[in-house]
Parts: sequence; structure tokens; C-alpha cells
Amino acid sequence: MPIDERGVLGILSLVFWALMVVVSVKYIVFIMRANNKGEGGIMALMALVLRGEKDPARARVLMLMGLFAPRCSMATA
Repeated sequence: MPIDERGVLGILSLVFWALMVVVSVKYIVFIMRANNKGEGGIMALMALVLRGEKDPARARVLMLMGLFAPRCSMATA
């Protein structure tokens, strides 16, 4: 079987979409399992993380990282 541009792009596409599906499904399952007194989702996950943190300064850093890290990574892309 000869290696051509179409085959290479097909394999790269397959790897890319496989990673996207696996990461998306794992993320959705993880977020949907977060439960804060009957509430769910990202805010419940944040509340659970902040509740378990003893140091208030570290809790603020975690919250700020959650707010700004995705924006910074998208801005550099």
C-alpha cells in the first residue's frame, strides 16, 4: 500500500477525532457526576473544590486559574 497525502491526512484525522471524542466524553461524565447538594455542573465542581480547600488564599488562586487559564490558552493558540 503506497503512502500518499490522502492516507496520511486520513490517519491524522482519525487520531484527532478519536482524541476529541474520548476527552469530551470523559469531561462530560466527570462534570455530570459532580454533585453539590442536588446541584450539578461546573459551579458545583468549583464549590466542591473550594469547600475542600483549607487555605482561603489557595482557594482564590484555584478559582482565578479556572477563570483565566482557558482564556489565556485560547489567546495563545
